[in-house]
Amino acid sequence: MQQDGLGDPHRFAAQADALVQQWIRPWHDDSVLQDRARSALWAGTPSPPPQGQITLQQLAAAARHDAVVWQALARRTGMLDPPDAIFARADVLARVRALGVQPMPPSQPGRDALLQLIDRHRSANCVHPPA
Repeated sequence: MQQDGLGDPHRFAAQADALVQQWIRPWHDDSVLQDRARSALWAGTPSPPPQGQITLQQLAAAARHDAVVWQALARRTGMLDPPDAIFARADVLARVRALGVQPMPPSQPGRDALLQLIDRHRSANCVHPPA
């Protein structure tokens, strides 16, 4: 145990931190970015993807039609490959581009129409009083 640093709490903590930075941090950072993108989408303020860059949403849409893309996405989702590894695979990106698949459009009503609908019903007479 001494050899592995388990007898020295500071060395053990430093080794544990190094492992977390190597194996966990990329997934944490990726999750933060996905959460920000999702929150912006829900707020109606999504950022357009950089010109010519394949997005994770395009990969997911293409994975429904291509086994190679699906396998690469499954490896990413299952944390078998680093989060950004899929974007370095020229074969996968070429397949996504060849399919020309785009993420599904948002379901209707759109955000603005939904907010108007909620606002109209908020001011309408309520049949059931609030509990």
